[in-house]
Amino acid sequence: MNFETNQIKNFQLPNLNSNSINSFDFIDNSLLTCCESELNLFNLETKSKTTIYKATNEETEELGCFKLIDNKNALVSNQNYVHLFDINTQKELNKFNFFQETVNCLELNKQGNVLVGCDDSGEIKLLDLRIQSDIPNLSLHKSLKQHQNICYCLKFHPMNEYELFSGSFDCTFVKWDIRFPKAKDSKKQFVKKVAISEELEKVIKSQNDDTDFMLSTMTPSFVHSLFFTEIDQNKMGLLCGIENGYAMLFDPDTCKLSDGKQLTNNLAVTQFDKFEKVQEKNLLVTSGDSKIIEFIYFDKKEVTRKNKSEIKYELEKFQDMKIDFKRKVNCLKFRDNKLYIADTSNSLTVFDFEDYFKK
Repeated sequence: MNFETNQIKNFQLPNLNSNSINSFDFIDNSLLTCCESELNLFNLETKSKTTIYKATNEETEELGCFKLIDNKNALVSNQNYVHLFDINTQKELNKFNFFQETVNCLELNKQGNVLVGCDDSGEIKLLDLRIQSDIPNLSLHKSLKQHQNICYCLKFHPMNEYELFSGSFDCTFVKWDIRFPKAKDSKKQFVKKVAISEELEKVIKSQNDDTDFMLSTMTPSFVHSLFFTEIDQNKMGLLCGIENGYAMLFDPDTCKLSDGKQLTNNLAVTQFDKFEKVQEKNLLVTSGDSKIIEFIYFDKKEVTRKNKSEIKYELEKFQDMKIDFKRKVNCLKFRDNKLYIADTSNSLTVFDFEDYFKK
């Protein structure tokens, strides 16, 4: 299957927000979009837009990330605060102050009763989420401290809700066991801390001859994104998107490196999402600061080490399938054969792959 960008229909959803869209998500047939000053709901069928919240003082307010609760309420970060909004009535229900500095990420566990958030201090907050009289309420359970710099991303293990992974600008990711321990064990919540720089050095040494020069020209391996994906039947992989354009694949059970691949040069990989199955390969779509959208998959290989046979998973780019997008990508999501992309503009670009998949 040959891939050419001009084969893919694309269109704009213009002027969804007043400035660059940081993040978005789907609610039934609508899009919830967030920029620095607004949270808006856009109906994909009627093309109507409803403003859920608009910053009243842009000098002291800056909306960051959000998390949906049962498609009825949204938790939205605003500097070091988290606001709770009713999406249907556009009313603010509550405002919480658990964080020291700007909140970078909010994640909800599968059961929807634990919210975690991280901020520029590197600290992670575990918050109990309870529904009282139909209004969600948050209470602080505990703080997790291991990172020495900005904590930027969080992900729960999809098959084990007690395992939490965090990525930081201290060039590490941490695996946590967030089961509520007894007081004497309260300092033992973290299971493993992985130095990404050391793992990246292993990848570069295995793939390049002039290792010293490459390492000397690279920027620190800040962790920008974490993403869980099924790489084989009942086998999960953890992808880390980092500085220098690398995607790093880890076994989340052992935290051992499986493979690393440079997708672009000296820029951050910030976005992953599950794509369609093409030619028997389960594809992921990825992008970030590079302004190029890549499609990758996992190649399963049998290798022999020390007279023992084992399975290895390697990251591969899918043929020549990529989109030169021209703008930095802030967020991307794939749904119903369409790839939705938020960039540095106030609009969304949508690529419709339906006809392409029929070929």
